[in-house]
Amino acid sequence: MPLFVRIGIVIVVVGLMSSLTSCGSKTNDEDVNALVGHANQLLEQEATITRSWRDEFVTIFPMENRERFPSNRKMLRPHAENQLRLLQEKEELLLAAVAKLKKASAIAAANQKEKRFAELMAESLGKDVEIVRSFRKPMKMVLDETVSDAQLLKDSFAEAGQDAELKSKERDALQNDAKRILENR
Repeated sequence: MPLFVRIGIVIVVVGLMSSLTSCGSKTNDEDVNALVGHANQLLEQEATITRSWRDEFVTIFPMENRERFPSNRKMLRPHAENQLRLLQEKEELLLAAVAKLKKASAIAAANQKEKRFAELMAESLGKDVEIVRSFRKPMKMVLDETVSDAQLLKDSFAEAGQDAELKSKERDALQNDAKRILENR
């Protein structure tokens, strides 16, 4: 599942933002670099959680387990609970990174390239937040004792996957725009 594979590129691209800081005050450059560095640290933590989330997801929630639902709900329950916990942690880290990048963008107002780069990266991470949120619904359905239709669950997973694919394309386009800023500095 290539849904969250892009983390490495974000870390590399965000880390390169410091190369844009060629004008402006030294204090502002240091502040921007510190914010971007902290965002990068948050994304590294998020990448670790993503690997755990993805590994469990592909192992426990393949199509054959979805088709056996609700007879296997007892087996799926602890994994759905863990998936929700991991998704919550991912969202919190992503939102914190977005906040750092938005703050860096505000500080970098004098340098339009730096400002735009931070804005695009924050917006791209926002797409990842939307992806995380889309995967909550099927996990909650696993836990909801009133849901007993395997097709409803399968449809929910399919919808989450389609949403993730669309948001991933939007995210990738934003990150490509951000990379072009780095290339044209």
